[in-house]
Amino acid sequence: MSDAGKNGLVIWEGPSLIDKKPIVLVATGFKRTKNSKIGKMISTWIMRSYVEPMHANRNGGDYSVCGDCKHRKWRTCYVNLAHGPYNVWCAYKRKAYRKIDHKDHGIFWDRDVRIGSYGDPAAVPFEIWNWIVETSDAITSYTHQWKNCDERLKKISMASVDTIAERREANSLGWRTFRMLMEDEAPLKDEILCPASVNRGVVTCKDCGLCCGTSSKNNSNVAIHVHGTSWKKYRFRNIMKLRKNKKRFSHLIRRSPVKV
Repeated sequence: MSDAGKNGLVIWEGPSLIDKKPIVLVATGFKRTKNSKIGKMISTWIMRSYVEPMHANRNGGDYSVCGDCKHRKWRTCYVNLAHGPYNVWCAYKRKAYRKIDHKDHGIFWDRDVRIGSYGDPAAVPFEIWNWIVETSDAITSYTHQWKNCDERLKKISMASVDTIAERREANSLGWRTFRMLMEDEAPLKDEILCPASVNRGVVTCKDCGLCCGTSSKNNSNVAIHVHGTSWKKYRFRNIMKLRKNKKRFSHLIRRSPVKV
């Protein structure tokens, strides 16, 4: 196995399957990772090639990698763009990561991979993910584009949903789901509460391995209580409450800027 470009590699570059804008897929964590929830998993980052993540978020360019995810519009995504995405993008631009080549065929052997630490896997060709899945030990993957993406993603990805109605729709289309719960909400009978969130530090995503689409031996759906920074959790609760009561919340949604 190669040195995996120190701690990261450029896995793929090309047009987003969402809007054809240039994006890049970078994998990091070959030598180290600091995420206590996911454990020693390889992280993959889907980003705009020429637009810094925070700038893309402010100017609509993140549509290329996030699509119509409601958390992008509501500004409730748990990912802190100033940390992982920004640091990985800056390292990519200064060419700290080399591009993958034939010597790296076995880089994912006996490794666990988090597909889409930032960005939606639906933006990247399925063939890329399939190669990673077939050569790795285990994966986790989630997509908010489950209504409009390559249906082969069902095999490896969970449909990210936020309501029981969305969960039912996704299940009817053949997806296993990963649902966000309010703090006082209990999972349904056919849902398992995310073990890595309940027993953080004891059980990791690497240990659990449930969130791998229909390829999982366990057919249950998975649920997790709302997480992220305090203001994002408050904002999500507020919007969901207004939405449930069929009240107007458009004033809380960011305007759609010109996409860059």
